[in-house]
Amino acid sequence: MLHAPATVRKVNTLELGARPAGEAVRGDDLRAVTSPRARLDARIVAWSVVVGLSTLFDLAVFVGWVGNGVTAGEDGTRLLRAAQSLAAHAPLYSDPAFLYSPLAALLAWPASLLPTETALAAWLVAELALTGLLALRFTRGLPFSVRLVAVVGATTSLPVLYDVALGNTTVVLLATMALVVMLPDGVGAGLALGVMAAAIPKPLVVPFLAWMLVWRRRALAGTLLAGAAATAVAMLVAGAGAYQSWIAAARAGTRFAVPFAGNSGLTELAPAAALPIMLVTAALFVWVLARRDQQTALVWALGCGLIVAPYVGLYGAAALLLAIPELYARAPRLTFGLAAIAPLAAPFALPLLGGAAMAVALVTRPASAAGHPGRVVVPPRPRR
Repeated sequence: MLHAPATVRKVNTLELGARPAGEAVRGDDLRAVTSPRARLDARIVAWSVVVGLSTLFDLAVFVGWVGNGVTAGEDGTRLLRAAQSLAAHAPLYSDPAFLYSPLAALLAWPASLLPTETALAAWLVAELALTGLLALRFTRGLPFSVRLVAVVGATTSLPVLYDVALGNTTVVLLATMALVVMLPDGVGAGLALGVMAAAIPKPLVVPFLAWMLVWRRRALAGTLLAGAAATAVAMLVAGAGAYQSWIAAARAGTRFAVPFAGNSGLTELAPAAALPIMLVTAALFVWVLARRDQQTALVWALGCGLIVAPYVGLYGAAALLLAIPELYARAPRLTFGLAAIAPLAAPFALPLLGGAAMAVALVTRPASAAGHPGRVVVPPRPRR
């Protein structure tokens, strides 16, 4: 992000317009008018307009969901009921739509002691607050107006609104992934992701784990250790039978890899072409991991899950929020364009939106971290 020089003479455009006829505008006046600070202000205004219009559109869609039968807190209610079943030693998977592991039910048990409406309301507030905090962290060092626009844009984006409306867990999962990106490579950076991935094994995590295998190996070790330890504790509490039931439920869950309401993936948009596109995308992702830089590979890891996963909910697009700082550092105008079309593309062409973000990363060069405070990719420790 560009910052204003220490000394720039302020020039009012009205003052330039008031010059006598025939008098040329001096070059230093033009440089002052188009100074880095002026360009920054123009970008802030442009982003503010886009975010404002997107917010209005997203909130209108959100109201439409509520009015057309989207059950508020549906996923969260399932999780709370599973936690109550765990406490009562009842079957966890009597609801065929519940596909989280027994560890998720164990982690949700304290919330299940509250009235359902209270627990869901608290979860909604927590996820919105977490989204806002992530936006502030990713824009640290930037002007207040930029950070405000980022917070409003992130918390009112369709993927986040959809996630909180259902009481889903994608925002929390992405927060643990963000920790891996923001922190130096170390075992501790991957602990939270390990617990969440073991509790909520969403397909979008798989490409990210592959990225960690190449660029965050110590954090990956922490993820695997934490996941194994948390699973062992859950197995002791819930019993091995609960995990056997979960595996059976997960196998039956392949029914979601078909066109149906709620699926925004390729199996819904283009069922006949889905498999070839998934295979080609997976092969390209492997090539990017092997041949390109870590920032390009990160964007691909975040977008790849929107294409290769057999089922993708609209909330999966929230992963692209983690890619915005990198994309903006490389190509501000292209990123602005993606942000402008995202409200329309996310509900109807989610894989295309993910593919567009990956294409921008592939054809542009990594920007220097200097001058881009919002860019938080931490260089890994030297490999031995």
